[in-house]
Amino acid sequence: PGLSSTEYLSGGSWTAGPTMQAAHAYHTATILPNGNLMVAGGDTTSGYSGSTTTEELIVDWTVSTNTWVNGSWQKDYSDLTANAQGGLNTARSSHTATLLPTGWVLIAGGHSGGAPVDSMELISYAPYGTWEKAADDTATSGRWVHTTTLLPNGKVLTFGGKDTSTIDQPTLYTPSTDSWDNSITTNAPAARDWHASTLLPTGKVLISGGNANSSSPQASNSCSLFDWKTSTWSTADSMGGDRAQHTATLSRFDVDTNGDLDADEDRVLVVGGVLSGTTLDTCELYDPYTDTWTTTTSFPVGTYQHNASIVWKDWSNPADGILEPTVLISGGNTSINNTGTQKMYWLDPFTLGWSEVGATLLAKRYFHAQATLPDGRILIAGGKYAGGGTNGYDTVEIFDPATETIEGPVNTGD
Repeated sequence: PGLSSTEYLSGGSWTAGPTMQAAHAYHTATILPNGNLMVAGGDTTSGYSGSTTTEELIVDWTVSTNTWVNGSWQKDYSDLTANAQGGLNTARSSHTATLLPTGWVLIAGGHSGGAPVDSMELISYAPYGTWEKAADDTATSGRWVHTTTLLPNGKVLTFGGKDTSTIDQPTLYTPSTDSWDNSITTNAPAARDWHASTLLPTGKVLISGGNANSSSPQASNSCSLFDWKTSTWSTADSMGGDRAQHTATLSRFDVDTNGDLDADEDRVLVVGGVLSGTTLDTCELYDPYTDTWTTTTSFPVGTYQHNASIVWKDWSNPADGILEPTVLISGGNTSINNTGTQKMYWLDPFTLGWSEVGATLLAKRYFHAQATLPDGRILIAGGKYAGGGTNGYDTVEIFDPATETIEGPVNTGD
């Protein structure tokens, strides 16, 4: 099963957070506008067939009063007056959760009971207890391991994934009309799953890598750009290497080595992934202004199924107290044999060198969910650990980048 444990990092140290009611893997974690955290769906057994309807929320969350409560909203769209304790209307894992400008969370697709899920759900955080059935995306019979990206105009771009095979159909969801636009197919990328989708400072969306064939997975290095202003696709520069199940994170790096992080130094950092049964340690930087990829410092170990977040740390001059953004990589699979890790690494945005974080996770985990709390700390929830199969967590951890010490249970080592 997945893990139900959570951890949080505070002051550069890890602290064990409240245990969730059930173990989760392949789930989502969404920070709501009121600062609460919603964990939705996920797998409580092995593989993708044990999807659960469990949805949990940290309410009025503080360090001293960490508590999880089950979601409470209407599961029957025909009766919006009776609040029923429960979770998602349709069990699902490997889905996506997108926070909309309206405050609603769009739950899209996923996998359940050995089949893709074609239904969509909307959940409102205020007033808490509101559930609505969203219009279904009729372009496919369901999709999972796809991506959804919130665009500057409030629409949601959905791309790729798989049902019985990889999908090449992109769609646009418009929250104000609760409708899907399936017409944005001209020059769209080839079918793929386990790819990455990144919103760029130019307003375009970068689709990178992924598997081009579900039955015989073959990672790709191809990339595409979606322009939300014109709803058109174009081919982007290809990465230097094929990869799938990687992370692609937008941050700022001192690529001109002038000692400053300038506005024109926004780059997408791609880390790791898998290719033909081998984990990758290679990393690349994408320049959204010139549409070019460059190779950068390799990750310390081959990894995939890891997570990436932006954290703030005083890199350039620890004495001045000025914080700079950097990419934090947590957990992941370091081999195809489900070897999870407790280690975390971050990239110095000035030297572009990786270093191991002083604190390690309290548990080895991959396929976990990760979210940035309003105060800058990183919350990591659930996931799977070494050995695969039915192994999973209900634990939570929280990481504070300010210090690098560990609190909580004794680590089991790496």
